[in-house]
Amino acid sequence: LRVVNTSSGTHHICAVPFALPPSLFGLVKDRLPQRPGCLDEQYLETGIRTETDAAAYIQSKLANVMHASSFPARHPGSVAFSVDLGWVGTSIMPFMRGSVNPAGLGMMRTAEVGVRPLVIAALSPVYQLTSDLPPDAARSSRPDGGGAVVNVLGRAEDAFGYGWWRDGPVADLSRGRMLVLAERLWDVTEVILKERTRSCSSDGEVACKE
Repeated sequence: LRVVNTSSGTHHICAVPFALPPSLFGLVKDRLPQRPGCLDEQYLETGIRTETDAAAYIQSKLANVMHASSFPARHPGSVAFSVDLGWVGTSIMPFMRGSVNPAGLGMMRTAEVGVRPLVIAALSPVYQLTSDLPPDAARSSRPDGGGAVVNVLGRAEDAFGYGWWRDGPVADLSRGRMLVLAERLWDVTEVILKERTRSCSSDGEVACKE
């Protein structure tokens, strides 16, 4: 079984500002909509059940990454990848449309180029994709995580392998802690889905679609 999530490199924004030296972090902390790591214990306890805010996009992209990281441990023998497509001109925003647009000017990847890492993640032999990963990230059946990010170049990399994913002066955003939070996210999501299923069963199909 292979699972491929469409994610984004923006999941790193959940860590990068919090890896700054304290003097620099103090200049930006009041402007940040996200908490350290985005999906920390407090968010998973209460925030996940509240309305979305300015951090919703990067939270959702980190959730995609966490799901791929947790999936192999939950389903031994499977592999999972989250894919960073890069900045792609998909016409999803108004400024991407029209005869003059960022993709046409070479400022964005075209959809034809942007889809390549997704195709690579879905079709390439797993041993090729994972050959450059550290052992604990490459062995998909290991209980300490597995899963990986396929970057814009179609190369697999550890989801939390960059330097800003570390136990820093502001918060512990190390790979180990993020994998623990990924497991917690999975558990909380299962609870919410079960609650939603029970609600649908009691309220009827029409109420569930609203």
